[in-house]
Amino acid sequence: TTDELIQIFMYELKCEQIGLYSVLQMGREDLEALLWRHFQYDPWQQAELLLFIDRLKDALSSDQDEDHFSAVEREAFQCARQEALEQKVNNLTEHARVVERRLEDLLV
Repeated sequence: TTDELIQIFMYELKCEQIGLYSVLQMGREDLEALLWRHFQYDPWQQAELLLFIDRLKDALSSDQDEDHFSAVEREAFQCARQEALEQKVNNLTEHARVVERRLEDLLV
């Protein structure tokens, strides 16, 4: 089933230490290469995963809730949302460090 395929995909991403959010940021060509060349999914599996990824992208970009997702999809959505928040925090932390260094340089 699609849910089983999503579970396998999520497990493989975890094993390869690839974040789901980073997968969602990929362009279509890179994503297809990842699914076909790296994980070697067949065309049906690729199509199902591409639809799933598109739905996740849409949900994340529009701040939709996850009520319309299956339990497996909901778990993946929450994972992607958490990774997105962590990336934002990391970006803000790095920006704060840059600003702090600039202020220190100005004060010296």
